[in-house]
Amino acid sequence: MKQYLLHITPISPIHIGTGEELLPFSYIIKDINPKHKDYRFIRFNDTKLIQLLNEEEKEKFLQIAQKDDLSKLRLFFIEIANNAVAKNQSIILSLSEITDDMLYLWNDLEEHPQNSFIVRPTIATPRAGKALVPYIPGSSLKGAIRTAVMDVLDDSIRKEQKGVPQKDPFRTLVITDAYFDGKGTRLVGSAVLYNRKTKKIANLEMFYEVIKGQAITEHPPEATCVLSINTELQKLVGLAWEMPDLPEIARRCKEFYLNLLDEEYKTYYESADDTVYSGFKVIDDQIGAIEKKENEFVIRLGMHSQFEYMTFNSLRRCENPKYDNSSRTLFKYKNLYLPMGWVHIQFEHIKTS
Repeated sequence: MKQYLLHITPISPIHIGTGEELLPFSYIIKDINPKHKDYRFIRFNDTKLIQLLNEEEKEKFLQIAQKDDLSKLRLFFIEIANNAVAKNQSIILSLSEITDDMLYLWNDLEEHPQNSFIVRPTIATPRAGKALVPYIPGSSLKGAIRTAVMDVLDDSIRKEQKGVPQKDPFRTLVITDAYFDGKGTRLVGSAVLYNRKTKKIANLEMFYEVIKGQAITEHPPEATCVLSINTELQKLVGLAWEMPDLPEIARRCKEFYLNLLDEEYKTYYESADDTVYSGFKVIDDQIGAIEKKENEFVIRLGMHSQFEYMTFNSLRRCENPKYDNSSRTLFKYKNLYLPMGWVHIQFEHIKTS
């Protein structure tokens, strides 16, 4: 068994979805430090909140609910939630920072109650008695590595492996989940759709909770996990090909992801205006600093990491007519439009006795 410790640092915003879409019946935006105007997205346990209502509040809640007026119900819910989270912090599930754009729209909610304010949370789990802690599943890391490792294989080797799980060399590779600190790790903001043909940006009626990266903060969150390669299992079963050691995996990841980054630049950003190009350049500069370092590599994962980064290169190239390659989904942060999903990994061998 060979084991390596992986140090995970997001470069760009990362969103790994849960399938949930939160409305303002499960969260509020609240100034937690009025002296410094420190606003947070506060996700709470809505079931517990209902249980905390007094009789008068319950009666009012039922009256508004019976009128089927969603806008009034939402504003009432926000009012009681503001009071409840201040008095009962046990109902709080998580806190995230928010972008200026989201705060502006939230403050405008009473004037435009038709805004749905749907937020897609990133994956998180209760851990060590804390509130919801964000993490990158080991399966997501493994999937991104699989894509790069398999890129150089001949189609005949892929066909031999296809449909025969027992021959899959990735049976021998296991990666644990990478947990981040729950504090100061997340940001909620909006995504936009950039069309390279029209060079126009369209706002999406959706907010995303992301794990912050180096493109957003000078002190990005970090996580660690363990990658194991079961060398004994490789000898016992008839695998389609031999799983390379981690230094070779890292080399393939660098080659694969840097080539696609260059291809993405030529297709989407080379002729883009400065507002779009600037966001790409921030990511590109961070990745460029890693390119020649040993025991370090990059991968791309999560939602909006784009179709050409999937496993089978005959499907993913930008020119493939099966896919609409005219647009990119980007995360808006201040005056930047940032590509999503880039991750920096450093690794070290764990010596075993």
